[in-house]
This record gives sequence, C-alpha cells and structure tokens, in this order.
Amino acid sequence: MSREMTKSHKLRLRHGDYEWMKGRVLDIGCGNDPIDLPPPSTVRGWDMQDGDAQQLVTLRDNTFDVVVSSHCLEHMRDPQVALKNWSRVLRFGGYCYILVPLYSAYEKQHDFKFGEAKFNPDHKTSWDLVSVDPPKNHPHYDYKALVTLGRNAGLALHDLRMELDGFHWDKWNDPAFDSTQEGGLAQLCVIYRKEA
Repeated sequence: MSREMTKSHKLRLRHGDYEWMKGRVLDIGCGNDPIDLPPPSTVRGWDMQDGDAQQLVTLRDNTFDVVVSSHCLEHMRDPQVALKNWSRVLRFGGYCYILVPLYSAYEKQHDFKFGEAKFNPDHKTSWDLVSVDPPKNHPHYDYKALVTLGRNAGLALHDLRMELDGFHWDKWNDPAFDSTQEGGLAQLCVIYRKEA
C-alpha cells in the first residue's frame, strides 16, 4: 500500500493545513493509514466494514468539523453523490480535504475503461487540474468540474493543488513504473469549505 495520507504529512505542514484540521474528524477510506492528529482532535475512520463510503447512511448530518479522504473518491460510482453525503455530515464552516490520483502523472494520461486503469483497476474516474487532452473512456474531472461538484454539494473550493513531491520524472515514460510505490506523490489535493 502506498500510504498516501502519511506521505502527505509534510505537505500539510508546509501549507498550514493542520491549522484548520481540528475537532471531530471523519477519515473516509482510511484503511490502515488514517490521518494522525493530536488531541483534543478525534478521528473517526470509515472504511468498507462501516458501509458504503458514497452514502454514509449511519452518520448524522452536521456531525464533523473536518472530513478527510485519501485516494478514495476515484473509487466511487458517483462522485457527486459521494460529495453530497460527505458534505451532509460536515458542519457548516467545516472543511473537506480530499486527495485523488493526478491523472497526468499517475495514469500518465492513459485512457482507461472501468477495470482497466493501469495501476489500480478499481479506479472509476480520473482527476487533474486541467483537461488538455481529456480521456474518452471514463469520467474525468478538472478544475471546472471540481468547482461544479463542490457547488452542487454546498461546498466552496478553498484550495486546489498538484502534489508531486518525490515523483520520479525520469521514469515517467516507463509504462510499468508506478512512482507512488517508490515513495513519490502523484495527487491532486482538493480542499472545500462548507458554506453556511
């Protein structure tokens, strides 16, 4: 496992994200790599054994101060439904911090059908900052789509950044090389704030 949440710790420090990552935190799709926050913050993990991460049916509305999710949204059948429910459990003024694979670096702009993504066949969507050459075989989300997805879920885009620390650019042309398995990051960081 790539442990993207742990690998992203230095970037969260660099960008001051821990200043607002406080209180009751829901970590969606955390697996064995939940976000590590100091007390008095509390982290509630949510993974497959808890139910559908797209629906969060057992969680009450306006419960969490922060929702975080690392490399989970790209596995959802319907990212819009997922974001609406992630927003639903978030209190007003709270933040939603999402990490997704960066299509141009992780998938190396390889178009894929469901079940055929190069490094993870369960990926159903791709994500990038811009769509210079958007894929044709699967749903793809860029800056404009991220703004719209958020707005439709009652979320305002607060920050959006490409995170490529340690990425092995020298092996970008190697179709079999996955930089994330060698300590590199290849992700888009999306931060929303729930509007009142």
